[in-house]
Amino acid sequence: MSKYPARVDAVSISDRELDLLILECYPVRRPLLIPSTKNKIGEVLSHSGIMCVTAQGSYLIEFMCDNIVYVKAVKGYHPGEDFDFDDFHFIHDDHTGQNPSRPVTLRRIAVSMAYYMEGKKFDTFTHNCHLARYLAMKKYGMTSRNPKKAKRNIFFQGFFDFFSGNKKKKEENKEIRTNISNSDVNDQNLIGNEKSNPKIIDAKGIEQNNVVLCDNKND
Repeated sequence: MSKYPARVDAVSISDRELDLLILECYPVRRPLLIPSTKNKIGEVLSHSGIMCVTAQGSYLIEFMCDNIVYVKAVKGYHPGEDFDFDDFHFIHDDHTGQNPSRPVTLRRIAVSMAYYMEGKKFDTFTHNCHLARYLAMKKYGMTSRNPKKAKRNIFFQGFFDFFSGNKKKKEENKEIRTNISNSDVNDQNLIGNEKSNPKIIDAKGIEQNNVVLCDNKND
C-alpha cells in the first residue's frame, strides 16, 4: 500500500447518507487552525472544501492535513449563505449553487477527491485542500478557483494573505467562476486516470468496493 493511500473518514455519516445524490455544490473557505491567521481567509492561507446539498441535508467534504478526506453533516445550513461550523466561520467563493454534470453521490465525490490526492503528503502550498476541492468539482462539471492559476507566485500569495488584513465580509467574497480551460492537460490527465473500481477497506479491515475508510482521526 502507498505511504499516502486514498482515505475517506465518514464515521459520523451513515451508509444511507453516503449514497444520497448531490443536488448542488458550493466551494467554501475558512481560516486555518493557526492563531496568527484565525482572522484571515486568504487565497492560500485558508482551508477550503465543498458544501454538498442533498434532498435530506447538507454535507461538507474536505481534504485535511492528515491526508484524509472527511465527510461531515452540517446541520442548519442555508444554501449560499456563509455559516459557522466546527468553531470556524466559512465563506462562499460563489454564492450560486452549481449542479453536477451527471448523477453523483456523497460517497463517489469523496472517493474521487481521495484518489486525486493519494500518493503524496499534504503540503500547505502545493498539495492541499484547494487542489482537492478544485479537481473533485471539476470532475463533475463544476467550476471553482484553480489554485495553479493564482495571480501571484504561491509563496508570495501566502505572504500577501497574511498581511492583507482581516477576513472579508461575505458580500465581498463573490467571485466569477473560473472557466474550465481545454488547455488544462495535467488536470484532465488526473481526472481521466481515476481508477474505475477503487478499493474500500472498512474500519475492521474487510475488503469492500471503494477506498480506505478510517474508524478514527488518528488512523
